[in-house]
Amino acid sequence: NQIKKLVSLPCSITLTRLAPRGLDERDNLPMSMKYLIDSVCEELTGNYIPGKADSDPRITIENCRQEKSKEYGVKIHFTCK
Repeated sequence: NQIKKLVSLPCSITLTRLAPRGLDERDNLPMSMKYLIDSVCEELTGNYIPGKADSDPRITIENCRQEKSKEYGVKIHFTCK
């Protein structure tokens, strides 16, 4: 898969939501990123058992951010060690 060629473990991940309007950063923003976090972690680890890949100790989810944008999207930033 493509992501494993570009990202090595261990790594940390920062996700930035792009949207015209912001979400509540305490609850709604992290929940809006849950599916993406699970999917990225599954691709990185190759572990497709639900609820397991995002608990891999080699992956740290640094935080979820948001930026105003005319279009919806997500930026994913990897920092590999």
